[in-house]
Amino acid sequence: PPSISFLGSFPPRVEGEDKEKVKAEKRRLNEERMAGIAAQHPRDTEYQCYTDGSVELGVRSGAGAVIFLPSSHTPVVLKKSCGPHSCSMRAECVAISLCLQYFIDTLLSHPIKRIRLFTDSLSAVQALSADKGSTDTLVCKIWDQCRMLYEEKGLSVHFSFIYSHVGLEGNELVDVAAGEAALERVEEGTCCFWEDVANAFVRTIKKRREELFSEFRVSERDKSGRDPSHRFFG
Repeated sequence: PPSISFLGSFPPRVEGEDKEKVKAEKRRLNEERMAGIAAQHPRDTEYQCYTDGSVELGVRSGAGAVIFLPSSHTPVVLKKSCGPHSCSMRAECVAISLCLQYFIDTLLSHPIKRIRLFTDSLSAVQALSADKGSTDTLVCKIWDQCRMLYEEKGLSVHFSFIYSHVGLEGNELVDVAAGEAALERVEEGTCCFWEDVANAFVRTIKKRREELFSEFRVSERDKSGRDPSHRFFG
């Protein structure tokens, strides 16, 4: 939709054995991107937001959003538990949706017409920027929220990818918020997406299959003293 834009191309892959060098390069790329944004759109000309998801797959997950308003020195912090089945991309999308819903529900007194949303989830950015129409329930919801903000409040949403855990204030704050949300009790009525249920089912089947095969191997080894796995895998 025309109410959404994405800053630049996808970021370069930063890898290496020296963790400090990798971190320094990510910090440099972040600073370069932030400087470019600040040159064109100073902080007081747009709402700057950071989103993040925290996931321990199959155990817990949470979503967080931090919103910097021009009129306040204290950011707005939003948190939501996502339950045990959300993947990292899903938790990030929940955070993005949570952030956008805040702007839909809040009466804003500023003349600003731009929301800058920083995310460290490349998978979420790729899902939202896909050329073909997505069938993902949550991605479609985010698109609808962006359209609503544009049509009802004149607000456009601009997504920018950033690297995480390299000292960027907003990203560090939202990382804490997402972690805290993961520890909270899931709210009654929280939606569980069918994609996550399907993935959880597949993970459970695979785990149980591995457990059964492991038990079979132990049992056969006890009987013959020989590893039976060669019968199936050569």
